[in-house]
Amino acid sequence: MPSLPTLIFIAIFCLESLAAMLQNGFLVTMLGREWVRCRMLSTSDMIVACLAASRFCLHGVAMVNNLLASLDFSRAVPYMNIFWDLFNALTLWFTALLAAFYCVKISSFSHPTFAWLKWRNSRLVPKLIKGSLIICGLEVISSATGNILFGQRKVSLSSYRNETLVYRVQASFQLYFFLYEGFVWSILFLLFLVSTVLLIVSLCWQLG
Repeated sequence: MPSLPTLIFIAIFCLESLAAMLQNGFLVTMLGREWVRCRMLSTSDMIVACLAASRFCLHGVAMVNNLLASLDFSRAVPYMNIFWDLFNALTLWFTALLAAFYCVKISSFSHPTFAWLKWRNSRLVPKLIKGSLIICGLEVISSATGNILFGQRKVSLSSYRNETLVYRVQASFQLYFFLYEGFVWSILFLLFLVSTVLLIVSLCWQLG
């Protein structure tokens, strides 16, 4: 049984997650109704709807994962981590795409690349969303390999009390995680950062 402070923090976390799920669920519902009514969405609404849906699922998985961990269902946690990695990656991708979209749409740079992107914006966004889903699907496969296979090997080695092999398995998983996940997330962070900086610079030029 968790202690009283742990229960308090779990309750606060669940309330915050429910509030975030309510907010993102409202966005998904409104944009979904708009899509059903008009049979189409603008490119910005498409990214916002995908981002809201991924954040809704991310908060739901985080809440369930927290409850399972607090109730000592440790065997189910590696499987929930797969869904956490999926929706976390989707959230990062859609956030970076949204920043890049508004950078191209609002910025006033005269470079031919920006002019080409503005002209192809409506056609590129659906393809980028599909590409993000494919890349995240491949990332989930690697995440499942790390969370399930390495996790099962760690449990089997722990039963034999071979601490050296357990440490090597943990080190190999950490190296695998930082090399693959860190590389992908650093690209998304740089895309988001560059897009935000360029948008701010463009807005400052317009105000000046």
